[in-house]
Amino acid sequence: MADQFPRDSWDLRLLDLVNEDCCRLHFGGIPQPWLRDLTKRWARWRSTRGSNPAGLTTSVQAITRLACHFADVDGVDAGPAALNRARIETWFAALQAEGHSEHFRSRAISCVGVFLRDVHRYEWQPDLARNALIYDAAPKPRGLKPRFIPEHLMRQLEAPEAVAQFPSDDGRVLLKILMACGLRTKDARWLPFDCIVQDAENNPYLAWLNRKIHDRPAFFPLSEELAGGYGSVVLLPPAVRRGPLGSGQLGRSQAGARCRR
Repeated sequence: MADQFPRDSWDLRLLDLVNEDCCRLHFGGIPQPWLRDLTKRWARWRSTRGSNPAGLTTSVQAITRLACHFADVDGVDAGPAALNRARIETWFAALQAEGHSEHFRSRAISCVGVFLRDVHRYEWQPDLARNALIYDAAPKPRGLKPRFIPEHLMRQLEAPEAVAQFPSDDGRVLLKILMACGLRTKDARWLPFDCIVQDAENNPYLAWLNRKIHDRPAFFPLSEELAGGYGSVVLLPPAVRRGPLGSGQLGRSQAGARCRR
């Protein structure tokens, strides 16, 4: 961490914090040096508490948005005392004027609220305005829309000519699994090649790990047709079929590792 702290871009792979969603933290977009250093200190502290790298990235992005608004209104040289409740409220208004969704604004405001709370709690910046706090300011969520796709659209998605538009065999199989099982895309990307199991009556099941619930094993019944299609996917050579389950990963071969940069 000592080597990464002075940098404006932290390589999380060197800090053993990387996951498939995030491999870097960028602080260079924060114009004020004092706020940039304060954000780094907070991010370092959060990382020692086991915060998710993707959550840290979201928080740093939200703080960067506040910092840019702060610089636009008060100038880059504005000090901590100028970041007060009035400036925070103008940032709320700017977020709405930029057309961001309620979910986006709620997440950004909540992230900045946690940051300001911790800064005050541990007195990391005594000159920061005492009223620079956020309590219950996130937009109230609207009623949720139905979480299902209308039947006439599903028929279009399931049509053989639609599925055939995927450029690879494993992509087509993944699509069929998503539609048949309701699997989350993140979990589908980590499916091993040998994930078909059978019960005592030889009925096929998809064996997978629910990564949202700490890699809890789970099973979905499969049709004979879909199970046969999965088995027809060409497997990678054993030397490169490596993954957290001890075998290759169908979804990762399709999507590729996102941290190869």
